[in-house]
Amino acid sequence: ATATFQRAGVFGDVETLWRRTVEAAPNAWLAHANLGNLLDAREGAGAGVEHHRRAVEVYPDAFESNNALGNHAARQGEAAGAERHGRVVLGWLFEDSVLPAAAPHSAAITRAPSGSAQRTRSGA
Repeated sequence: ATATFQRAGVFGDVETLWRRTVEAAPNAWLAHANLGNLLDAREGAGAGVEHHRRAVEVYPDAFESNNALGNHAARQGEAAGAERHGRVVLGWLFEDSVLPAAAPHSAAITRAPSGSAQRTRSGA
């Protein structure tokens, strides 16, 4: 924690943190998702599409990126894309007892209430 605090000034801001992370680790799906969310929030819906696409390419179950891409596709009138990404999101929300709040933050999602089953990314 101390090392992270000491390096916090190196990044300057959250955007720099996520940009440097994806530059150093192009397969860091969560960094791509976070950068996509940041760009969407700051510049408007769709601004982070490139990063959301990369997040889903690396981790097909990336909840927030699938949600963003599905919404973007719907706004563009691309029904097939909206449905494809929407199915992933709905799978997270309605799959047997999966905790959707944890979905965007974890490659392994523990099911409630027993915690015995996990959903993990292929190959992880």
